Amino acid sequence: EKKHVFYHYCYLVQNQYGIAVMEFHPREYQSYILQRTKELVNTSLNPLIELDCGAGKRFLQYMLVKDIFQDRKILLIMQASTSLYETFRYFRDTFKVKDIGMIDSRKSTRQRVYVLKSCRVVICLPQTLFNTVKTNIELLQDFEVCIINEVDQLIRRTSQSYVLKQPYGKLLPLLSHMRIVGMSGTLRDEHYVLDAEQIRIKNELQTLLHEIPNSALISMDEIQDSDFGDFVKKINLIPTGVDDQSIISLTTELEAHIQDFRNQIIEQLENPYLKKQAKQNTQLLLSGSLNVDETLQKKYSQGYLIRKYIWSLPGDVSYRHLLRYGIDASWLGKTIKEIPGKFHVAVDLVSKEKKSVIICSYLASCDLLERMLNARDIPTIKITGRIGHSKRDEALESFKNYDGMMVAIISNVGERDLDIPQAELLIVFDVIRTTKTVYQKLKRIRGGTCRILFYMDTSEEKKVRSVVHKLMDRYPWSTELNQIEYIKK
Repeated sequence: EKKHVFYHYCYLVQNQYGIAVMEFHPREYQSYILQRTKELVNTSLNPLIELDCGAGKRFLQYMLVKDIFQDRKILLIMQASTSLYETFRYFRDTFKVKDIGMIDSRKSTRQRVYVLKSCRVVICLPQTLFNTVKTNIELLQDFEVCIINEVDQLIRRTSQSYVLKQPYGKLLPLLSHMRIVGMSGTLRDEHYVLDAEQIRIKNELQTLLHEIPNSALISMDEIQDSDFGDFVKKINLIPTGVDDQSIISLTTELEAHIQDFRNQIIEQLENPYLKKQAKQNTQLLLSGSLNVDETLQKKYSQGYLIRKYIWSLPGDVSYRHLLRYGIDASWLGKTIKEIPGKFHVAVDLVSKEKKSVIICSYLASCDLLERMLNARDIPTIKITGRIGHSKRDEALESFKNYDGMMVAIISNVGERDLDIPQAELLIVFDVIRTTKTVYQKLKRIRGGTCRILFYMDTSEEKKVRSVVHKLMDRYPWSTELNQIEYIKK
C-alpha cells in the first residue's frame, strides 16, 4: 500500500517473514537532488543544496546516509539543540538507522570520543564537535563525509572582519579532507560586511561558495518543472495594517529624537566621503564604528530598538523604555495605551479560526496575549526559550491533538524547527527585515493563511511592504499575496 507520508513516499510491504514493514522512497524532485548530489560528489565537488522548508531535508539526509554515502563514516552537523535531538530520534526511531550516535555537551569527553570512534554516523553540534576534536584531530581521520544542516547559518548576518560564525573558522579546516554537503531551506539572502569606511552588502550564497572550496549549488530553480509543485501548500499572505493613533503619535515623536541624534553624528564626521556615506547608509551609522561621540551612537541605535518596542510590546513595558530614552513623562502618560491595537486585532483574528499560531518577538507580548485569550476562555499553549524540550513536546502534542479551538503563542526562540501543519492561521506579530527569517516563520504551518501585522501610517508599514515584496520575488512557488487589509482599533 503506497501512501504520502510527510515529504516522501511510504510503502507498507511484507518482509521475508511476512511482517508488515515500512519502506521509504523519494519523490521525483528528491530523486533529482540525490542524483545531482551523486554527480557532483563523483567529480570531487561539495554540493550546497537549497530545498524549501518542509520539502524534506531530513529525509534527504537519511537517503544520503543510506544510499549515496553507504558504508562511509559521516558527520551530520546541526545548528541547534532542538534539531540535534529531533534528528537523532527521527533517524533512530522512524528510519531505524542502527549505526548512529549523538554527541552533545551533556556527554563526557570519554563518551564523545567513544561515539566518534564506534559509530558510522554521528550527529552533533559544531561547538561540541570542535571542543572534542581540537586537541585530537585524529578522531576525524576516518570520516569521509560531513553533512551540514542549515548551512546558511555559518555566516554572520553582520561582520567586521571575519564572516563565519564560531567555531566554523577553526572547524572547517579540520573537515577539509571530507566531502561536504551543505543543506538549507534557502540561500537567497544578504549579509553585511563592514569595511574600513563603509558597509558592503554581500550575497550569502557567494560567501558560502567562497568559504567552502570546490562547492556547487543545487537550487530550487532546478526542480520547478518536477513534481515539486504537486506537494506545495501555498501560503495565503495577507499584510494586515492596524490603525492605532496612539502608536502613530509615539512613533512620530521617537523618530524625531532619532533624527536629531543622526544629524549630530553626521555633523561630527570630518571626512567628507565618510559623511556622504553616513547620510546614505543607516547600517553604517548603526555599526558603532564611526569616530564620533559614543553616547550619540548609543542613543541613535537605541532609538531604533525602542521603536521596535513600541510596535511589539504592551504599553507599560514600552512606556518604561521611552521614559528612560528621554520622552516627556506627562505626554507619554496621556498618549500611550496599556494594550496597543495589535493585541486586540490578533485576539479577534484567532477567535475566528479553529487552530492558530501567533509568533512574537518578546516574552511580555506572549504573556499578554495568553492572558487576553484565556479571558475569552480560548485554550492556549505557550512555547518560549524558557520551556524545556520535554514540556515543549508535550505542549505541541496537546495542540496538534486537541479537537477544539486552540491558539499556540510562540516566541522567536521557541519557534525554531517547529512544524505545525494543523494550524489554519499564522500571525506574525512583529516583523523583522531579514526576508529569509520571515519566510521561515511563514512556513511553520505549511500553507494556510498568514497575516503579517503592522501599524499603518508608520515606518513599520514601509518595512513590511519591503519584506513582502522580497518574499514574492524570492519565493514565488509557495506564496500568494492578497491585498493589504486595514483594521481600526
